[in-house]
Amino acid sequence: MASESLKLAIEKLENKNPVNTFDDWIRYASVAIKKGFGSEILSIFKENSIDILMRPYYEACVACQHKDKDHFQDIAFEVREIAKEIYDRLESYQTNGY
Repeated sequence: MASESLKLAIEKLENKNPVNTFDDWIRYASVAIKKGFGSEILSIFKENSIDILMRPYYEACVACQHKDKDHFQDIAFEVREIAKEIYDRLESYQTNGY
């Protein structure tokens, strides 16, 4: 059920970045990863091209899922810096709720 809702949300993006709802995407991933659904959402993201459309977000989610900031060393600099900022937001939300 939750995976179907995620797929519907991705479909509604219509291959565009979620500028107005990006904070919601951060909260969603943070909670999903913390609750143990990280592998499932990463799989859905990849199946639905979020790994391409929202690459910094996807890479931050991967790093958060694996608790591995070294993950960023393997991605392009222009993606890395944004992904690190998103990762920090994911971690902050998991720790502090914001």
